[in-house]
Amino acid sequence: MSLNGDAAWAMSLRNPWPVSAATLASQGADGLQAFLVPSGVDEFPCIDLDDLVPALEATRAAGVPLLVHAEAPGPIAAAPPPGADYLSYQASRPPEAEVEAIEALIEAVRRTGAAAHVLHLSAADALPALATARADGLPITVETCPHYLALSAEEDRKSTRLNSSHMSESRMP
Repeated sequence: MSLNGDAAWAMSLRNPWPVSAATLASQGADGLQAFLVPSGVDEFPCIDLDDLVPALEATRAAGVPLLVHAEAPGPIAAAPPPGADYLSYQASRPPEAEVEAIEALIEAVRRTGAAAHVLHLSAADALPALATARADGLPITVETCPHYLALSAEEDRKSTRLNSSHMSESRMP
């Protein structure tokens, strides 16, 4: 198989943080990922918001960034449960969940000086806090998915080809 472009090897961080981070980094992980709400896959357990500081301290000591699927559990728990269509799934993942998690991550990066990366940003409301953190010199990066930029739930209410859970014109920059 041929690969053109950049690629990195990421593994999931688990507690105990220092052992997990050091072991996975020594095995070639370029970054360690963490979910802040259940991922839906048992092999990828979530960590609490309170775990961000110790997790970041461990990844800093291991020399790799923490890659965060940034959704806070509180707003997710308060949202309506998802139904069969993706618009109801989108409603079950309010932008406030992402904003709250990113703000907590920024504060944890500020406290530790560790590098972090926000995976798959979909909430445009989080961009000002990220821009401020970057302007302050914090080692935090972010990316989004092409389909968040190119498609919207409002334009195609019946699409089932993509997991379009976060696509909303009101959420895009």
